[in-house]
Amino acid sequence: MEEKYPELGNLMPRDVISREMFQLTKDSGAQVYLDMKGLSKQIWKEKLADLREEIRYYLAIDPAKEPIPVSPGIHYFMGGIFIDRAHRTNIPGLYAAGECACQYHGANRLGGNSTLGAIYGGMIAAGTAISEFQESHEALSQDNAPQWASNSPVYAAQLGEVLLSGLGILRDAERLNNALSQLEQMPAINPIDEKRRIFAK
Repeated sequence: MEEKYPELGNLMPRDVISREMFQLTKDSGAQVYLDMKGLSKQIWKEKLADLREEIRYYLAIDPAKEPIPVSPGIHYFMGGIFIDRAHRTNIPGLYAAGECACQYHGANRLGGNSTLGAIYGGMIAAGTAISEFQESHEALSQDNAPQWASNSPVYAAQLGEVLLSGLGILRDAERLNNALSQLEQMPAINPIDEKRRIFAK
């Protein structure tokens, strides 16, 4: 990071660092390490004691004495639920606010946008829900919900592969459009049934 981005180095945004790590491991197969050996004993004792213990437990590595192998990950995955200005989704009676919704930010979250989505978005969604409930007291039954298909583990794995290929660490118009085309050819998961299946385990 210091070589490619001399001004900020390791202080570059996390999504940039993830992409650089991904490209490096893809091109060369090299293992990337996080070196924390330069931290003082006081910081390890007062601020990072739990982290040190977890790394020791799970990796059998003392991060105060040796570097930690790390892998790139998607910096932030959010904004996937389309909503209107009143925070309604396309399902009657279902509203979305916060980082799951698409209203205030793109794929790379900024702290202020997170607060905006949670506080202001939550207020708007709650107001819409109360207003619409007062207008109609009819409970939303499953018969009124969309009848979507296939909840099999194979389907879920296939869906995961498509989403990772198009909305993973590297994202561009071509990858997004290709993933969208694949998704349009797949049946959708009924979220109500899927939730029941998960809780039934």
